[in-house]
Amino acid sequence: MSINKLVTLDYKILYELDGNARAAYSEIATKLKVSKQTVKNRMDKLIEDKIIKTFFTIVNEDNFGIKPLHIFVALNKVSTEKYQEIIDYLLKNKKVAQVTACEGIYDLYFGIVGRNPEEIDKELSKFYEQFSELIKDKKIVFFIDTHLYGRDYLLNKKRSIIPINRGFHKPSKEKVVLKEADFKVLGCLSAEPRIAATEIAQRTGLTVQTVIKKIKFLEESHIIMGYSFLLDPLKIVNHQILVEFAVLTKDLEKKVVTFCATNANALFVVKFLGEFNFSILVESLDHEEYREFVNEFKKEFSIYLKSFVPLLITDYPKLNFMPEL
Repeated sequence: MSINKLVTLDYKILYELDGNARAAYSEIATKLKVSKQTVKNRMDKLIEDKIIKTFFTIVNEDNFGIKPLHIFVALNKVSTEKYQEIIDYLLKNKKVAQVTACEGIYDLYFGIVGRNPEEIDKELSKFYEQFSELIKDKKIVFFIDTHLYGRDYLLNKKRSIIPINRGFHKPSKEKVVLKEADFKVLGCLSAEPRIAATEIAQRTGLTVQTVIKKIKFLEESHIIMGYSFLLDPLKIVNHQILVEFAVLTKDLEKKVVTFCATNANALFVVKFLGEFNFSILVESLDHEEYREFVNEFKKEFSIYLKSFVPLLITDYPKLNFMPEL
């Protein structure tokens, strides 16, 4: 099913899930004034038709000393089998948190979980050694700050002046110390965001009451920043735009973040340390909507731009903020 064939209720359900993907059917039903069974049926259909590709838990990685990064890779001409070999390697690697397939000057990008440069270098060296002959070019950028916004475009809503930001790399003065039980619950939620507390209890050996308390603690201490989902990029238009400015001043940085925060199609904005200054994930119902974003952005920032690199996302094979757990 194409996303353009969805009914209004589907868009409303997606919007509610984007705000909290762990929301119960009854909670969503109450907000939308429909029956619980209707919500369940529509959600089941959205998942069955692969409109919703996967759910994910947003974890504040900074609390664990994790330094997020992206490696953008351009490949030499490779067969479908060789390309899949690379993807399979990254999927099986427990240090790889994210894998994204794309079209453009890069063919894929992925993120490695590491607490220091040595850990990251070790994993990258393994990857390069195995696939060096296939790699034409690569760029590594480190995350400095992240901004993750809601999908207001689904309901054709304008963003508020100060939208909710669920960015997952938020430096904090004091680190939250987690116990073994906390990690067990966090591991379950990272793998399956909509998993029931009763199921977590069965898997971990904890009581249901303890699991519920642990979830509340993880949320209130901002270890868990929220729960959301990925839409299938074959059914909705996804672009990752890499931006480099000639000179990035604090004022320009603020203007970019404000522009994206108030544009309903800009979902995920990352400030980088590296060759690019920012990446902007733009999600749109069609290419015309995407072009509108690009035109507005270039109109606002063209005089400052050094490079503007759009990548069309074709698949999200992997996303897990805590793959080590």
